[in-house]
Formats: sequence, structure tokens, C-alpha cells
Amino acid sequence: FHYYRHDNKYDNWKLWIWGQNENGADYYFTHNEDEYGKYLFVPVSKFADTTQINIIIKYGSWESQTPDINIQYSDYVFDTETNAYHFYLIDNYTLVYESIDDAFSNQVLESYFTSKTKVKVVTNNKSANYTLKEDESVIKASAVTPTYSATSYTYSFTIDLGTSFEPNFDKLYTVEVGYTDGPTAESIIGLSGLFDDPYFAETMTYDGDDLGVTYTPEASTFKAWAPTVSALSLRLYDSGTPVALDATLGNDTYVEHDFMRATKGVWEITVTGDLHGKYYTFVATHPTGTIELTDPYAKGAGVNGIRGMIVDFSKTNPLGWEEVNYPTLSPTEIIPYELHVADLTSDPSWNGTEANRKKFLGLIEEGTTYTKDGVTVKTGFDHIKELGVNALQIIPFYDQQNDELNPSFNWGYNPQNYDVLEGSYSSNPHDGLVRIREFKQVVQAYAKEDIRIIMDVVYNHVASISAHSFTKLVPGYYFRYGTDGSPDNSSGVGNVTASERIMMERYMRDSTAFWVKEYKIGGFRFDLMGLHTTDSMQTLYDKVKEIRSDILIYGEAWDMDGSSRRPTLFHQANVHKVPGIGAFNDQIRDAFVSNAATPTKGWVQMPAVDINSAVIIKNKLRDGMLGKIYGHKGLPTQTINYAAVHDNYTLFDKITLAGSEFSDDAKAQQSLQTDSLVLLAQGVSFIHAGSELLRSKDFDYNSYQSSYEINSIKWADKVKNLSIFENYQKLINLKRNSPAFQYTTRAEIDRNVTLEYGRELSYNDNLIVYTAKEEGTTYTVLFYSVGARLRLNEYSGYTVVLDTTGTLDSGTVIDGQITLTNNTTLILKQSDDGVIIPPSSEDPGTNSEPGKTTELLWLYITIPLVLVIGAAFTALFILRKRKM
Repeated sequence: FHYYRHDNKYDNWKLWIWGQNENGADYYFTHNEDEYGKYLFVPVSKFADTTQINIIIKYGSWESQTPDINIQYSDYVFDTETNAYHFYLIDNYTLVYESIDDAFSNQVLESYFTSKTKVKVVTNNKSANYTLKEDESVIKASAVTPTYSATSYTYSFTIDLGTSFEPNFDKLYTVEVGYTDGPTAESIIGLSGLFDDPYFAETMTYDGDDLGVTYTPEASTFKAWAPTVSALSLRLYDSGTPVALDATLGNDTYVEHDFMRATKGVWEITVTGDLHGKYYTFVATHPTGTIELTDPYAKGAGVNGIRGMIVDFSKTNPLGWEEVNYPTLSPTEIIPYELHVADLTSDPSWNGTEANRKKFLGLIEEGTTYTKDGVTVKTGFDHIKELGVNALQIIPFYDQQNDELNPSFNWGYNPQNYDVLEGSYSSNPHDGLVRIREFKQVVQAYAKEDIRIIMDVVYNHVASISAHSFTKLVPGYYFRYGTDGSPDNSSGVGNVTASERIMMERYMRDSTAFWVKEYKIGGFRFDLMGLHTTDSMQTLYDKVKEIRSDILIYGEAWDMDGSSRRPTLFHQANVHKVPGIGAFNDQIRDAFVSNAATPTKGWVQMPAVDINSAVIIKNKLRDGMLGKIYGHKGLPTQTINYAAVHDNYTLFDKITLAGSEFSDDAKAQQSLQTDSLVLLAQGVSFIHAGSELLRSKDFDYNSYQSSYEINSIKWADKVKNLSIFENYQKLINLKRNSPAFQYTTRAEIDRNVTLEYGRELSYNDNLIVYTAKEEGTTYTVLFYSVGARLRLNEYSGYTVVLDTTGTLDSGTVIDGQITLTNNTTLILKQSDDGVIIPPSSEDPGTNSEPGKTTELLWLYITIPLVLVIGAAFTALFILRKRKM
């Protein structure tokens, strides 16, 4: 790699280099200098894929960087004298040159429409004139006086085509630039500056839902939305494995077909014959060159997701697939249990089939156990069934940018192909059909237990902006950029998708609809949902709800982008604008114990004197228990209450770090009490896998690529904490089966649920008295955190449902005084002869407009009136009887 800087300042400039699906590292230009500038050597053999390499030119510790730059070796001549490929780089340019002469020759670095009527041209050397053409017709030609940039060392000028000009997107626009010295240079004019222009949206929005491959046994039709390419071709392969990845299994032979331009930016081709099981790629020609890519709408793929696959999905269904379904439930009846595919089976304490370890099939292997000290417990799939949850949220299992043949632990938030399953979880990553069949078996097995699969999706960013198909097919369209042209980094990983653009919105809509229709997915958890627009989330919700009426959608509605120029994004403050979609309630989470790198005590660990004055903690906890996110509008169906998730510390690790002075038994009770609050709260109750076993990750705050050992569920913990697990079982059963804890509207909660802190009842605020009514029964839950033994006399005659400390047995009728000790959760019930208004789908919620509450007001007036009249008649009747 040869590197030239105009300012001759090379200190702290370096390359970040990585092989395809491999981790990257810094490479320095230390002490290497020639007539061009600095240089460095890197052995090709250092990387698994010997056909390509990826680089970023960076300064220091990412203070400045280029986007990702992909280099295909086949585009360059191998120098046999030096036994090397030579790549020439300049400053922060993203172009890679073959020689010194190429690097300094006259070039058009960029040319693109900035509006319907203007084109910007950027050159490396001083330009003198230009000629702009539409196909072969000259539209405008003129001399120019370019502007020089001392920071980028480039020249630029703008061509004004007049107010009446409108580009024809079926035509090819080019600009030929003449220079003050040397030959002319030509460039195809890009459309990136038009992507946000209403004219582009009106002209180039494709309304169909058939992008990708439409398969039949007789022929397959391929469609790609690629309005900016000048040519597009299709390559058909027999193998999904490149020779570079496996010389024995691989095959790089292909047959190529040319696409034809259709309408609305779509290119189309139909290939006759039964192509089921074949693999394919696109080859796109842009102003910057020609590149091979995976179809972003591919529904199957070969190893490492490099080649898409043509699939007859009817041939992938297990026996009985048509009968696979889940019970129809309201959001507040569903309890998501969040799990990584590998975590369930990667620990040595899981004694299932070795070939299934860390795989899809491991998720459904039955009969696995663990025995210690004479106690045998169920593990894996049987453990999840035994626990009693009704939803399994699996963190990303779509295709990720990694090495499927030599996988290392990763959470999977590095998307590559959104509509393809991850091959490293299958028994054979080389065969794209295997992962499909095996995952369908997972869905089927859980559905038999009335457990729906919830898919964790990451449409807000990709693993690599330059390596992703979005960029390779339509450069610049699918992502947000700053005013300086650099990729938006609000996601923290170097790129953010632009869901405000209609074709990105429709991609999300089509993708989620595919997963629900083909794989019978029962819900979605959206990563960094706050980076998506409310419109895009509404669009996809409306679409998938047509397929499954009780689809559960929720996500991280964090406000990560404060830019005023952005559209309305799905922050917590905007949750109420899309009533069908929920958001994680980090407010209640932090009320339990803070989620910081150095956790601090929350309600479950604070003594009375501290809780009494902790107004913000109490308000966050109260609102969450009543189905609200503190400080925001929203329905209980939109409130996802939780204490821990896959990232940051596990619940028990947080409890331990925040309250190191407590005994292990005390911390166990604090952890249990935290999730008892979650599971009995109004709203959706969410559990992180292993919390029921007091799971620890050895205090790893960010284990996204830590070892399997750190992240695995240790089944010895179940033996050690069996009583904790049994309490979780009972709490989950109560949440699932008691309407008192499942209300869906604000009005229902206001009528039937109350929460009072101790000082409202002449005690301290380390006591919470929570009541929830259903038809014929009132539940009273006493939550007591840290303090001296508390004796209560008010509950004589109540029946014990659950005492998490084990002091009182279930079914015990209270006779006189009860005593609460640290971190007790005591659930009581009594029969109730009062009127409990049952749930109603027509009940107005928080977001009801004043004019829509007429029916409710009628109920409020009529029911009391009927009761009063009834009482009056009863009194008269009794009086008459007495007189008789």
C-alpha cells in the first residue's frame, strides 16, 4: 500500500485492514518512504479470503477516517518482480490506483446531481472546461473557473442546467472535463444529490413487493431496484462456496445474463428452467467502476452470505409445517425470554448432542439434564418449557458478516444479509437449504409448546457500509450522511440507514413481512429503533399485522440523534404516535438498580431513609408498575418492563456490584424481587435468559464478542439456585394466567390497579402495596425492600399466593399478623364481590381524544345510577317486608 499526502504530514496516519468476515487491525507506515510517499507491506496469506481486502485510511484513534474501501485483487495487475500487488492511495480519497501515473493523472473524483437542475463536479487537477451529455446528446458545454479547497486539495465547480430542466432517469448523464494541462477525463454523473428531492421519490419509487427472486419450477424472475447503475448483470452459480474459501467444495464457474431496464428504477430478467438450489450474484456498473454483490433481497445464501440462493421454500418445510401456529394473545399476555442461540448449549454442563452445540438444533434438543450433589435439573429446551414463558426472543439470527466456517462468539449486531439465516448456526453452512430447514424445525418445536419466536432485527445499521449490498447496488441511497459527506455515526458503528427514504422504508416492510409469512415469526425486537422514523415503523407494522393480527413489535426507542434536520424518529417521546409498537422501559430498569458501568443502588437495595427522599426513583417505579414509561405518553401494551438484557451487566452482576456489602443470599433475594416487580407490573414483562438462575457473566459489561465461556448459561447455577427458579415459574404462571396483571388500556388500569408507597399508609417507602383486581379476585402484592422486620396487621383473612422468601406456604390463610423481612415479595388474594369491569377492546387508552370518551362517560354515569336505583328499590322492598 503506497500512501501520498499533499501536506507531507504522515504522523499518526495508518491503515485499518481486515479480510472479509475477519477482525481488523492497525497497520503503520513506519520508516517506509519512496518517491510517492509512505508505504507498507501486508502478506496476502494473512487473510483467509485471498481474493479481496478491506481498508480504511484513518488518523490516530479514529479521529478521522474514510469510509470502508473494498479492493478486489482481480481488478489489479500482480507485479511478478516484486511479488506483490501495488495499491496507490491519496490523502482521504476512496479511490485506489494501480500506479503513480494513474494516481496523479487528470481525474473526475466526483460528479453528481445536487438538485434537479444542478450538477457538482470535483477534480484532482485544475479544470478548464466541461461538456455534459444526456446519452450521446450534448446538453451544455462551457469554460469554468473552478474553486480550490486547501483542506481536500481538490477543485470543484457547479453546472446550472436551468430551472426548466428535469433529469430523465432512463438516460445516462456524463461529463467530460478539460484541464489546463493534460488530457480530458470523463465521468458518469451520479444521482446521490437527488435522493431526498421529491422529484426523485415521485419518479423512482417502486410500488411492487416482488424485488429479489420470484421462483417457479418453470422460470425465475429477478428484479433489482438500481436506479443509479448504468448496467446490471446476473451471475448464476452451481455452488454457494467460492474456491477461495474451500478449494474442494468450491466452484467459481458461472453463467452470466444481462438485466433489462424496466420502470421506476427497476431492472428485470427472467431465466427459464427450474433454478431451485442454484446460487446467484449481481454485477453492477457505476461511475466508480464495476462490482459483484449479493442481492439485498436474497432469501437464501451459501457460505458466508457471499452468493444468494434461489429457493423453492415449499421444499424446506418440515412435516406438519402448515399446522404451526401460536395462540392469539394481547401484548401484555406475552412474556419474551431473550436468548442467544449459542448461550443455551455452549457450556460443558449442557450434555446434549455435540453436533448440536451452539446450533439451531441445540435450541430444540430434548432430554438434556445436569446433575450435582444428587440433584438433577432439566437444561436447554426442556428448561425453557419448564420455566413457562410463551415467547423466545432470539438475538440476531439473520446472516451476519463473520466467518461461518470458523465462528467466534458474537451477539450478531453486524448485519450482512437481512433476509438470510446465519449459517454458523446450521449443521452445514455450505448448503443454503440446511439453515432454512433447521430453523423451521426450531419454530415448529417451540410452537408446539405455545412459545412464539421473536426475532431481533437490526435494520438501523450494517456491519460495513462499503461492503454491504445496499452501497454496492445504490451508492449513497440507503444511508444517512452528514453535511460534510461523512456517514452518520449516531448508531456508534459508523453508519445509519435512512428509513426516511421510501425504498429503505419499503425494504424494512418487505423484509419483516417475509419473516412473518415464511418462518411464522411471532414478533420483532428492533435494535436502536429510535434511529428509525415513526412513519417507517407504522408502515411495517401495518403490513405484518395483516399477516398476523397479534404480532408483537417493540424495541430500543433511545434518542440517539439530536439533529434538528432529521424526520420524526421513534423515540420514547414519540411512542404514542404508533400505538401498535412498544418500547423498552429503561426508566423502571434504572429504578431497580442503575445500569451504569458502575451500578448504584435502586429501590430493591436502598434503606427506608434513602428511599423516602428518592422521589425520581419512586416515580419511575410507580409509572412502570402501572404500565407507563416515566415522562412519556403511551399504552400499557407499549411499555416493555425489564431489569436486564443481553448487553451491559446481567441482573445479578448489577445487583452484586451495586450492593457489595450484602450477603449472597440477600443479593439473590434482591435479584428475584427485581424481576418479581417486572413480572407483576402492568405492561409487557421481559426476562433476560438466565436471570432465573442468577446468571453471571463474570462482571463483563459488554460481552458482545467475549468468549462462549463468559456468555454461556451455566447449568450448575440451576442446581445452586433451584428455589429462585421455582419462584420465577410461579411468577410467570401468574402473569400469564391472571387478567389482573394483563390490562391493555389506561382506563382499565385506573379502575382496577393501584400502587401505594408506605408513607401513604403510615409506613416507610421501602414498602409498596400494589393491588390488581380481576373478575371475582383482588390481588394484593407487598414488596418490601431493605429495612428492619416489618409487622402488618391489615391482611387477616387473605390467602397467600406466593411468598418469595418461603416463610409462608401458598394457600395459607393469614390469621392475624404477618412479618416482612428484607426483599420479600408477598402475593395475597381475596375473593371480591365488588364490580370489576372486565377488559374491553373498545376501552380508550392514554391517547384517546376528548371526543372519543363519550361511551366511557356513559358507563361512569349509568352504572352508578343503576346501582343507586337498585339500592333504593332494595331498601323499599326490605322496608315493606318488615312492615308486613
